[in-house]
Order: sequence, then C-alpha cells, then structure tokens
Amino acid sequence: MTLSELINTLNQKDASFQKRFIENFLKESIVMNRCFWDNNEHLYATDKETIEAFKWANELNHRLWNLHFDLENKSELNVANKIGDNINSYMKHSIELKKNLPSTLQFALNRTLK
Repeated sequence: MTLSELINTLNQKDASFQKRFIENFLKESIVMNRCFWDNNEHLYATDKETIEAFKWANELNHRLWNLHFDLENKSELNVANKIGDNINSYMKHSIELKKNLPSTLQFALNRTLK
C-alpha cells in the first residue's frame, strides 16, 4: 500500500477509526524501533543512521500523538492529510525510517481494520 492509498483510506474513515490507527501505529512503531536497535537485518546501518532513525521516528510519534489529541478534542478535521504530510516529511530525513515505515504502517492499518 502506498502512502497516498493509506491517506485515502483514512480520509474515508471516521475520527474513531483514525484515532485507533494512530494508536496502532504507535504500538507498531515500538517494534520498528527495536529493528533500529537490534540492527540484525540492517547491518549496513551506521551508528549515525541508527540515531537519526530513532530521532525522526520519535518526532513522528510525537506529531501523531498530537493529532490523536486533536481528534479527541475535535479540534482538527483534516487529520488524515496531516498524518500523510508528517510521514512523508520524516521519511525524507532517515533512510532507515524510510525502509521500515511502509511495513509498520501496513501492520497498523491491518490491526485497525480488524
């Protein structure tokens, strides 16, 4: 699934679904971060690349948690597009994050659709 397909899916869902997606993404991001730390699959990643991946994954999690808060308070109506904008932005900062985000997003969506 592409990022644009994910955002289209989220745009078709209500705020409750979007909140659950963010919650599931935050849970799945823990697994993604373990991949950065463990680095078994990514032995080619340098320490600097690993730190950058943690840094930008943390920033993305922070932004998505804020969007979850906005949904809770009904203060934001265009959350799906903002999710996409944030993901797209932070993927550009870290090659490791870019490699791991697609599967993390797919797992989060699959969990939310159950």
